[in-house]
Amino acid sequence: MNNINLDRAMTMNIKIRIKQLSEISLAELRSATIDQARVDQVKASVQDIIGEVRARGDEAVLEFTRKFDGVEFSAPDMRVPESEIDDALNSVDGDVIEALQAARANIEKYHAREKPEEWQIETTEGVTPSLITRPLGTVGIYVPGGKAFYPSTVLMCAVPAIVAGVERIVMATPPRKDGQVEPIVLASAKIAGITEIYKIGGAQAIAALAIGTETIPKVDAIVGPGNAYVSMAKQLLQGEVIIDSPAGPSEVLVVAGEDADPKLTALDICAQAEHDEDAVAMALVTSNAQAIALAKATNDLVPTLDRKAILKASLEKNGLIIVLGKNTMDEDYANEAASVINAIAPEHLQLSLDDATITTLLPLVKNAGAIFLGENSPVPLGDYASGTNHVLPTSGNAKRYSALNTTNFIKYIPVTRASKDGLKNLARTVSTLARFEKLDGHARCVEDRVND
Repeated sequence: MNNINLDRAMTMNIKIRIKQLSEISLAELRSATIDQARVDQVKASVQDIIGEVRARGDEAVLEFTRKFDGVEFSAPDMRVPESEIDDALNSVDGDVIEALQAARANIEKYHAREKPEEWQIETTEGVTPSLITRPLGTVGIYVPGGKAFYPSTVLMCAVPAIVAGVERIVMATPPRKDGQVEPIVLASAKIAGITEIYKIGGAQAIAALAIGTETIPKVDAIVGPGNAYVSMAKQLLQGEVIIDSPAGPSEVLVVAGEDADPKLTALDICAQAEHDEDAVAMALVTSNAQAIALAKATNDLVPTLDRKAILKASLEKNGLIIVLGKNTMDEDYANEAASVINAIAPEHLQLSLDDATITTLLPLVKNAGAIFLGENSPVPLGDYASGTNHVLPTSGNAKRYSALNTTNFIKYIPVTRASKDGLKNLARTVSTLARFEKLDGHARCVEDRVND
């Protein structure tokens, strides 16, 4: 069945693209959801914003806050008073506070396990190099706002930094139209242990944190997700500041076996598509019939969800169902599915497959931000409370970046100690190599000590 017939078979309101894998190259899979003209436009805008913040500091930040957020206040008002943070914590429903505290405990437990141990080893008799670790001094975390508020992101960004031992954590988040920060975001910050919060958002917030202004401190690293402008600002300022990864609009790839429930798969793609109109939701299915069933289930589901307008926009713009043309019993299934996964390098990878197929496929997966195994492990578990981090590389960057983790906030410092005998044992090797490189000062450092 070709694409035209598939489109005719779908009589629903939302048109989700369906592509045969045989009709699209692996190189096209990632570009299938990238609008390069939009990327170029965003880059130009963000470069202007960064330039203005660099030149005019607070004045530019406040100007962009008026322009983009519709909020006007003075520089001292950018920082949220601690009394407002305390009031926010007291105003939030007790059940929500309890859920945030439970999530925080799991996130802390998982990320504490990631913390590297210091160690020492003897490489040559009497020579004992070691590794010590130190936390970054100041970290900025960005928490998105606008269409939705994400208290979970506060925990995901702050808790690993706290586990790492970061001394100062600065949070930036966009204000509401009334100039205040959503109370649940402030409450989550309090639960996480953050009290230095600035109500600024967008690319101007990233620029302020990376460069520093009269009011906003310059930080060593910036972590946290955001829209295309936030992600672009982080990428352009990398080098002046450490970033976690280019974490932009949310995306998911659901690999659904022939026995996967189309209603659950529809929920899995809609759960990410509902973030915003730029979100990317993809599914890899085994057959044309499964593709049509999934498209129908998605169309039936969308009207029942609160964010139906955003869902319709994101699914029609970036929704994609790929037909593999092989069922999971086919001996080539795992290799071909892995090729698709690794080419896309999705932020979230949901493997809605039986255990045997997962066991075969998982070792072949090289590129994914986070992986969720089986229909009982939907992505929202990791989004909120399983303990893993939901700040993940997007737009194919899982090929070279990892999920946000404790080591993002830690420096590794090598240390060398040698005894007199150790120096003698290693001197000839060092002297030979140093003199070959014509660095006699290096050679003399060891030779003179040994001779003396």
